[in-house]
Order: sequence, then structure tokens, then C-alpha cells
Amino acid sequence: MKEVLIIVGGITAAALAVGILFFSAALGAAFGALAGWLVAIWFPLTAAKVAMSTGYLVYQIGAILGFVGSFFRPVVTQTK
Repeated sequence: MKEVLIIVGGITAAALAVGILFFSAALGAAFGALAGWLVAIWFPLTAAKVAMSTGYLVYQIGAILGFVGSFFRPVVTQTK
């Protein structure tokens, strides 16, 4: 019985970790897309030039950068 609880606990922890990573990545992509959309509203000429040169709209670039950036965590160092 104890082994079963350990296995179930491990599976639950793994599923929770995957869920947190997915939610973090989705949230990062959403905020990146929102930031890109706001940039396109305030700077329409720049957004048009970026879209013509890259083939992506500014909100798509923001979503890509937000998604990738969500996997980077800050490194915390403690000094004494």
C-alpha cells in the first residue's frame, strides 16, 4: 500500500509540474501577444515595416518571445 501511495504521489507531482509549465508558457505567450498588439497600435509604421521584413505580425513576434521567455528563470545569488 505504501508503494502505491508513493507512485500515485509521484505521478501527481509530475502532472502538476507539467501543468504549471504549460500554464506559464501560455501566459507568457498571451502577455507577449498583448504587448506586441499594443506596440502595433502605438507605432503603426514600425509594425508595418517589421511585418513586411519578417513576414510575421508584431503580435505574433511578441507571442513567440513571450512563449520562449517563459522558460527562462532568474538566477538568484546570495552574497554575504
